[in-house]
Amino acid sequence: MGVGIFLFLWVAYYIFKSITEEDKPESQSFNGARVFGLVIWLIAFLALTLSLRYDASVSLAVPAVALLVMFPSIWIKLPIKLGWITPSYYLSFTARIAYGQSMHARAAFNAYQAMLNKPGISEELRRTTLSRLRSKVMRSEGNITSNDMLACILFDTDKGGPETTRLLESVYFLRRETVSQNMIRFAFARLMASALAEEDWQKVAFISNRWRSKWRIPLASLIEACYHRQMKTRPVNPVAFRYLWLHCGCPKWLDKLPLPTPEDGTVALASSREEIKRQVVLKAFVAKSPTGDTPALEQLLPSEQLEEWEKRAQALHCRDPQAALDTLVKSLTSALGNSSAPDAVDDSSEQVIDEAMTRLRYQVRSIYRRQTSRRLQAGSVEFQEWLNLMSLYEQLAVDCNDRFAAYSLVESVVWNWMADLWNRKRERQLAFFICGYMNPDARKFNSEASEVYEQVLKGKLG
Repeated sequence: MGVGIFLFLWVAYYIFKSITEEDKPESQSFNGARVFGLVIWLIAFLALTLSLRYDASVSLAVPAVALLVMFPSIWIKLPIKLGWITPSYYLSFTARIAYGQSMHARAAFNAYQAMLNKPGISEELRRTTLSRLRSKVMRSEGNITSNDMLACILFDTDKGGPETTRLLESVYFLRRETVSQNMIRFAFARLMASALAEEDWQKVAFISNRWRSKWRIPLASLIEACYHRQMKTRPVNPVAFRYLWLHCGCPKWLDKLPLPTPEDGTVALASSREEIKRQVVLKAFVAKSPTGDTPALEQLLPSEQLEEWEKRAQALHCRDPQAALDTLVKSLTSALGNSSAPDAVDDSSEQVIDEAMTRLRYQVRSIYRRQTSRRLQAGSVEFQEWLNLMSLYEQLAVDCNDRFAAYSLVESVVWNWMADLWNRKRERQLAFFICGYMNPDARKFNSEASEVYEQVLKGKLG
């Protein structure tokens, strides 16, 4: 009797923990998948309690199967570690009560992890598996969830490439309450690996601090603490650091990170300041004169100033004053030669920008026609349209003027598109993703849409 009560309390606790976990798709945790999973658990629990009356073989076999059904998130790790792709996918559906509406995405992610652990996998099998898993997630029925979108982005960034960082950074705008912690930690690790490969330490610190604040990722806190401890920019509690290190699984690779020294950071910071100052000075030097002609070297360095520089070089006891003056003259000559027409834009760059703007305009018109004719499709199709639009939009992000032109082009269309996704299609999580992405530029360009974006992001509109 005591064993039965203990098992009942343990199962009840596990059910409560699974239902109230952070990665539930909506505030209403019970949906069809969760109810079905709860029924499976109750059947397994009844089989477990009734088996205690029978002989030893039954009382051992039934509890073993029942425990596997009731605690799938524990034993599902075995086929993932062994690299069994298909079993990892289909056995994940036994965790319906924990995965809820995101069971397709979570099952596909488990299969993807198994694929990464599979030794000696061929390139063809890898490509086929990714295509099959993506089709499982991007189904034509039902609303798309944040985990569905995150899984697709992880599949799309499997091989790396120029858009890997951009796609992974966009994951930040997903709704925190609807995303699986295991999947978001995987995305962060891949994004951080990209930043570490570039040895961009300011980017490493920025990403760690940003993702730590929103996603509460222990690895982000650990990397940020390592950065501050190495650069001596902020005191780090050694006890808290050691606990965080243990909590992250004692990563041995942490000591091998080629973090910069404080001296390197100071030099880099000073270098960046000097570079900015140099660019400002050069831009002032080579600015067009009122007549439209580029100033000559004599205008930039008259003979009087040249004499003053020569006297200063002698007063500073330079070993070779003439060599110092020659270096100054050479720098100005180079500046005049390379930047004689600062307002002229490279033809190839201008052509790339025009092509990107043309494709963006075509994409916006396509969305506008479907939205005004009320022909919006399933959430998976609209999400793919959003990925295409976001890719074109980011190509115009280098120059502030181009980004403003791109934002002005897409603002009204994206606004109405997002509203229809939110109100008519009930694609709340996709609409939230769009709001989170567009809101920074809306605030930057003082758009009225920012107020509604903020209300959506704060949960004031549902």
